[in-house]
Amino acid sequence: MAELLNPTTDEARALVKLPITSLDDDDILSYDLATDSWLSQKLVNANVDASAAIAYSKLNLTTSIVNGDLAGGVYAAITGLGAQSQALNMNGQNIESAELPTDTVNFVDAADETKLLAFGLAAITASTTRTLTMPDANVDLGGLTNSNLASGVFANITGIGAQSQNLDMNTNKIENLVDPTANQEAATKKYVDDQVATANELSELTDVTITSRAANEVLVVNGGNTAWVNALLLNANIDASAAIALSKLEALTSAEIIVGSVSNIPTAVAVTGDIGISNAGVTSITAGAIVNADVNASAAIAYSKLDLSGNIVNADISGSAAIAFDKLATLTSANILVGNVSNVATSVAVTGDIGISNTGVTSISSGVIVDADVNASAAIAFSKLASLTSANILVGSAGNVATSVAVTGDVLISNAGVTSIGAGVIVDADVNASAAIAYSKLNLTGAIVNADINASAAIVYSKLDLSDSIVNADINSSAAIAWTKINTSGSSISDLGDVAAMTEVTGDLLYFTSGAWDRLAMGTANQQIRVNAGGTALEYFTPSAGGTTFDDSTFRIFDNGDNTKEIAFEASAITTSTTRTITMVDRNIDLSKISVQPVAIACTDESTAISTTGTKTTFRVPFAMTVTEVRASLTGACTTGTFTVDINEGGTTILSTKITIDATEKTSTTATTPPVISDSSLADDAEMTVDVDDEGDGTATGLKIYLIGYLT
Repeated sequence: MAELLNPTTDEARALVKLPITSLDDDDILSYDLATDSWLSQKLVNANVDASAAIAYSKLNLTTSIVNGDLAGGVYAAITGLGAQSQALNMNGQNIESAELPTDTVNFVDAADETKLLAFGLAAITASTTRTLTMPDANVDLGGLTNSNLASGVFANITGIGAQSQNLDMNTNKIENLVDPTANQEAATKKYVDDQVATANELSELTDVTITSRAANEVLVVNGGNTAWVNALLLNANIDASAAIALSKLEALTSAEIIVGSVSNIPTAVAVTGDIGISNAGVTSITAGAIVNADVNASAAIAYSKLDLSGNIVNADISGSAAIAFDKLATLTSANILVGNVSNVATSVAVTGDIGISNTGVTSISSGVIVDADVNASAAIAFSKLASLTSANILVGSAGNVATSVAVTGDVLISNAGVTSIGAGVIVDADVNASAAIAYSKLNLTGAIVNADINASAAIVYSKLDLSDSIVNADINSSAAIAWTKINTSGSSISDLGDVAAMTEVTGDLLYFTSGAWDRLAMGTANQQIRVNAGGTALEYFTPSAGGTTFDDSTFRIFDNGDNTKEIAFEASAITTSTTRTITMVDRNIDLSKISVQPVAIACTDESTAISTTGTKTTFRVPFAMTVTEVRASLTGACTTGTFTVDINEGGTTILSTKITIDATEKTSTTATTPPVISDSSLADDAEMTVDVDDEGDGTATGLKIYLIGYLT
């Protein structure tokens, strides 16, 4: 029965029961493939997708992280170093501070140091870090006030209409929800439970009509395709690919088959005549039923099934019969069949240079091969030549005859083909000028003098013994000797040629000025470093305001994974001699969700065709905003014509080029002509109207418009 119900019908879905016996706090519903059902259980690792990218802030890793969890290259803070005796190589990295000593970090305007931007952290829960996430865009906080924020989103936003993006509740609940009265409205858990509890009969479903029930009836769609009705199955109800099991057909008498009758009705009949059949499907030909006319001209009946004793004559044998040799007349041992002068196969003995045995083995008669019989490319094996004295070689004689001779003179050869140079026979003239004899083959102990070494010999340093031999003049000015190879024990930074003589004091800084490195003495508490008025040196100064104050033109916060990504603070818009404070709420904030504010408005219902022009909806802007983009969309597109929309503030259009949606398209983002905004500034609570200037072919449905911009 369930297979016949429409699974997309809301009422039918309400009958589905979940196999839940008990529920505990924090249980989830997990789909079980083996039982094809939803089960209640705690969330386990297998429920989390491999690419889920769960936020780190949602994990409780207290006392869980061990050393092996940390990536290599993480170093602890280095404190108490004082003045260093050598350069600190940062390997291209910046010197950072993990934390600033106070929660009142100020940023000052580069043009007016009395304009300050401060951070207030007092509202954050103790031992908690809250993150201010910077989007990949400039952010103007002019429209952001404390009243705008509630649970991380804008509170009390009314009149927005249809939303252009999903609403992330971040594990929070929607409360005080009224019961739904129209499609697509949200419903509470109690409302759904009550509806399911009351809908326990098929007759209660709005699209099911039960008249008088009878045995074996099922639910089928009526002829008008408007409701489910009870009826017996008909042929039309069975799908062409239903593949109904044979066991579900009515009984069929043993060995009978189904044949269409004269009335074209499948009928059970017994198989009779020339062929019979068993209840296992085995057919048999009735004895004596086959006559000559039954055999096809190309039947190719097997010879073993024929009785031809004494009946075959020569004409019956095909030219390609391939009769077996053992069926021929006898042939004298070792004779062969050769055609005689009359072209008749005749038994003859093989004689002459070649003989043959009765097994087909041929042999060359002794002494019959002469030089002319050997092919020029015969490649006769060496083993078939006359014997050759050990270590002798074949050399052409004065008479041009290959002759066995012993190898003598400067070079010798063994019977394995190994050559050797006679001792003491090589003289200087024997060595080629470019012979490049390997050094290891020379015995030069005590023989090499300075003149023997080439000026560009580049002898490896490790092969020299230079203990106490190198003086300053031996080191090239560009030698770039690694710092680790220098023993600095007992030395001072003042020993460097470009560092002025100084006394090292804890907290001093080393900086470059006037062509040399000089010492900047440590300042007092809460002082900061800046370039002096003349731009010639560094100096400590006391900020004009309390806390830690930075120049907004120089201070940057950069991403720890890519230091080319920076956040800059701009304080120039603040009133002179005024401090403006960014108060951090007790939650993480993503600025990319604050700066851009989409307003989506449903202008018509989803199904009624928009066949007339004119105003379709009126609404009010929930906050002052600057519009940067406008869009429109349709649920059902026009087949022909261009659908045109106008947006008005207080009765005046804000567009110099109207929004258009091309034929067969559902969105203005693909329009041939994009809209142009002529009035981007919308006042808070401004009355807005949406007009259809051209309805196309009048078949479009479900109009929505979208205002995209930022708070002002």
